Amino acid sequence: MWKRFVTNGFRFTSNDAEYRRVYIINVSILLISLTLLFFSIYNAIVIDYQVLAAVELAAFILLMGLLCYFHKTSNIKVTAYGVLLLAFLVLAALMVIVENREYALYWLIVFSPIAIFLLGYKMGVVVNMLFLAYFLAFMLQGYGEWKPAVFDVTSIINVVFAFLFLVSFIAYFDLSREEAGRALQRQSRKLEEEHAMLDRYAIVCTFDLDGNISYVSRAFTELSGYSNKELIGRKHLIDHCGMDKATFNEMWSTVGNKEVWSGELRNRNKEGGMYWMHATVEPVFDDSDGKPIGYRLIGEDVTDKKRVEELAISDYLTRLYNRVKLDEELSKEILRSVRYKTPFCVILLDIDHFKSVNDSHGHQMGDTVLKEIAQILKENTRKVDTAGRWGGEEFLVITPFAGIDEGVQTAEKLRTEIESREFERIGTQTASFGIAEYREGDTMESLTERVDKALYRAKSKGRNRVES
Repeated sequence: MWKRFVTNGFRFTSNDAEYRRVYIINVSILLISLTLLFFSIYNAIVIDYQVLAAVELAAFILLMGLLCYFHKTSNIKVTAYGVLLLAFLVLAALMVIVENREYALYWLIVFSPIAIFLLGYKMGVVVNMLFLAYFLAFMLQGYGEWKPAVFDVTSIINVVFAFLFLVSFIAYFDLSREEAGRALQRQSRKLEEEHAMLDRYAIVCTFDLDGNISYVSRAFTELSGYSNKELIGRKHLIDHCGMDKATFNEMWSTVGNKEVWSGELRNRNKEGGMYWMHATVEPVFDDSDGKPIGYRLIGEDVTDKKRVEELAISDYLTRLYNRVKLDEELSKEILRSVRYKTPFCVILLDIDHFKSVNDSHGHQMGDTVLKEIAQILKENTRKVDTAGRWGGEEFLVITPFAGIDEGVQTAEKLRTEIESREFERIGTQTASFGIAEYREGDTMESLTERVDKALYRAKSKGRNRVES
């Protein structure tokens, strides 16, 4: 019940920043209300101060209304000032009505801690100075005119109640401080645990404005293979992880314009292996003036995902694109040619007498030949070209923005490279090439049929040649 009362119906918890103020406002209203209720009854019945009793009863009713308002709205600022205003009015009325009774002075000291506890140190001091100035002026005005008052039972009761009020008020304030302190400790432990978890599992890296690494999480060091000491203070990731330069420049250009960049990054770890992460890089701003103070990268390891994707479109043996990916790229190239009227060629090559290689030297040696020819295709085609294994000992190369003459030149270059290569155990090896240029109205089937016929002509004319 008590917990429900001091937290406005559990609307605030000890973890909330305003918990202590809500707690002490409720305690203040309760203690002041009980005190006013008691003295309104005492003054009305025992010592027959009807006017003072009426003031105290009216203040009690107003405080109850303020308490209801506070529990309904949780408006801390309005309620705090309302409590202080009512306390000031009651004390002012007390001094006016019983000016020659010294116990009125006892209650003045109650106002100071209430003001500071409710409003905070700075505003509390200001309000106290105004309060002191008013009552000094009031008392100086009557100085020398007041007759000495008798210290009687009423004085004792006021002293006792003022003492109990202050003790209770300060005790509950300290209790709220202890609960807030315990909540802060719990919150700190929780934050430490969360930070440790984030450090272990979240890929985080921060940079200063010059791009020097200022912090890396444990997850990042484990992924990259570099230690914290090897990375902190170094310039960018590109110096350490082999990040693609085009992606690197795009990323830093974006965040340099105070925008958020998001995309996939391919990096090289300390052992030379490649890994992928999906990263979001954003500028970090100073809370005080809003100026950028650095950059933050938050990433997710997607290496396994990329490997699965690569396996889905790659030939397991040669690591070139497989037939599925080649069909997809060929379809894209046809659509681009239809839309922009750009030329492209398709080159189909077949390793000459490959069956005899398998029969004479075994399938393992045949696999070696396939892998070496795949490497020749990688090294002797453009970045915009697409090379892949069409099936068996056949390979397909798509050459965008290239007419038939350029296609023939590429095929001749590949043929020469293969012919001049010295293959282990089998010596030299040749290949036959067919070329077809895209024609308006071609489909994927008609284009591959023409290139297949061109390859057949090359093989029928003696092999190791290019036919278009």
